[in-house]
Amino acid sequence: MAMQLILGASSSSSLEVASKKFDVFIDFCGEDTRSKFTSHLNEALKRSGVRTFVDDSELEKGDEISSALIKAIEESDASIVIFSKDYASSK
Repeated sequence: MAMQLILGASSSSSLEVASKKFDVFIDFCGEDTRSKFTSHLNEALKRSGVRTFVDDSELEKGDEISSALIKAIEESDASIVIFSKDYASSK
């Protein structure tokens, strides 16, 4: 529950929180930040005991978002969006 307050996520029932698979879904533009900021943030969160989801596949512009990715988003308590130079033009 403390993670929800820190990240500003809306409060949920304890049953709903217990069913979540990830604490945080990290959304980013791969080519801009994957091997730099995003990987460092992900590792720091993991060391702190936060269950994260980072999509390792690279979507090309126009590709459909997979059902597995949509499910990961739904199974996360909160999202961190990393805005970068090309974020707005990425899939």
